[in-house]
Order: sequence, then C-alpha cells, then structure tokens
Amino acid sequence: MANYGSWDQWGQNSWPGQEPSAGSGGYDDAWTQNWAENDTGYYENTWTQNWAENDEAEAEAATAAATPKCKPKPRPRRNGQGAAKAKAKTSATHSRGGSQNAREYNRWKEDHQRMLRAEYALQQQESALKDAQAEAWAAELSLEQEQKRSRELLEDAEQSFDIEHRRNRELVDENGMLKAQLQELEKKGRGAQAETTAALTEKAALQKKLDDARAVFKKECIEMRKENDEAKADRKASLEQTAAIKRDFEKFKARALLGKEYMDGKVDQAEKKAKAAIAEKEKTYGKIIEDLTEEKAGS
Repeated sequence: MANYGSWDQWGQNSWPGQEPSAGSGGYDDAWTQNWAENDTGYYENTWTQNWAENDEAEAEAATAAATPKCKPKPRPRRNGQGAAKAKAKTSATHSRGGSQNAREYNRWKEDHQRMLRAEYALQQQESALKDAQAEAWAAELSLEQEQKRSRELLEDAEQSFDIEHRRNRELVDENGMLKAQLQELEKKGRGAQAETTAALTEKAALQKKLDDARAVFKKECIEMRKENDEAKADRKASLEQTAAIKRDFEKFKARALLGKEYMDGKVDQAEKKAKAAIAEKEKTYGKIIEDLTEEKAGS
C-alpha cells in the first residue's frame, strides 16, 4: 500500500487542502459522530483507528525495506547544492502527501456515503420483504378461515341430506306397509269371492242377486285398482323426483323444504285414498255377507 503518512499527521481540525467547518470543533465532526451513533451496528469508530494503524505499519515496513543496510558512500557535491536539493525534495514530498491524503479522504468519504446509501436501500428492501411476508401471512390466514367455513357449510349440507334421506326411507317403508295391507285385503276379497261362488252354486235363486253383487264388486275393484294405480304412479313420480334431487344436490338444498312438503302431501293423499278404499271395500264385503246370511236364513 502507498505511504499516505500517519493518521495523526492529518489532524482533527485541519485536513490537507480543506478548511474546517465553521462553528465546529473539527472537520466534519458532527457527520462522523452521527455516523458512529446512528449506524445499525455494523461499523464503529474502531474501524477508523485500525485503518490508520495498518497504514502506519505498512508505511514503516515499506520505509525499512527501501532503506539499504549499509550506508552508501556520499558523492562529492558542490557547495550548497546538496542542501538545496534535499530541501526542495522534502518540500515536494510534503506537498504530494497532502494532496494524496485529501484525495484518499474524499474517496473514503464517497465510499462511506455509498455504503450508507446501500445500507439504506437494504433496509428498504428488508422492510418491503417484511410487508410482503405480512401480506402472505394474512392471505394464508384468510385462506384457512375460508377453508374452515367451507368445511362447516359442507358438513351442514351433508347433515341436511342425511335427514332427507332418512325421511325418504321412512316413506318407502310406509309405502311397503300399505302395499302389504292392500295385498291382505285382496286376499280376503278373493276368499269372499270363493264363498260367494259356492253360495251361488247352492242357491240358483240367488244367482241374479249375486251376479249383481259381483258386478258391483268388480266395478268397485276396478275403481280401487285405478285409484291404486294412480297412487302407485304418484309414488313412482315421488321416487323419481327424489332420485333427481339426489343427483342434483345443490338444487336439492334450495328446494328441500318444498320437495319435502310436496312428497308428504302426496303420500298423505295416497294413504287417505287407500284407507278410504279399504274401508269402502270392507263395508261392501260386510253388506254382501249380511245379505247372503239373511237369504240363507230365509231359505
């Protein structure tokens, strides 16, 4: 490294080629103090001291290496010539050292300003990074909340679907019970028809009346079958509607209550019709049996 002289040679109040600031204790003392106090902790005043000590050590080593071990023989010189040259050389050396020190100080000052600007830019980038991280965390929190809300909505929808599905199974079971009751009534009707046929074979006189009763009975059976077919068609339509609702779950949620009321009304209507038909049929069978009993008793 070039020899810039001792750090103490620069002086606190007089930098080469520059004048100290007015009203200050030394050249840029306030700036140097603010840098040492306001820095983020990466640099301290010890760095300046170490730099000066290293320059002094390098300068001494370079001077020692350039100095010969044996003193050279003095050359003859003219009167006054050597002293004048030595004096001029010393003056020139001091002049060059001062300008170099000033340039070195300016370079150091510019480098330090660039360093401060770089540190400020780094702080801005770190602040922007923290803001971005905060936004990312907020987005993650919002996403978790939305996912939780979606899961809750899905659970509510599944519970509603299970309730409606159980209700549909109950309706199907009730429909099966009604079918079993209808089959039992048809079985009883077939037994009554057999008894009527046997009575007609025994009593030819009652053939016309029994034929009329059979015609009435057949007519009623046709009407009952027609009503039963209508009830079956209604139940089939209800089952098809339930299957369509299952395939389109989103629409089913909006129309679940309306579909439930619709199906309940249809099933209740079918139950009422079946019960009325059963009651009417039992009444007809009872009337026929009473007539046959009376005719048998009279004969």
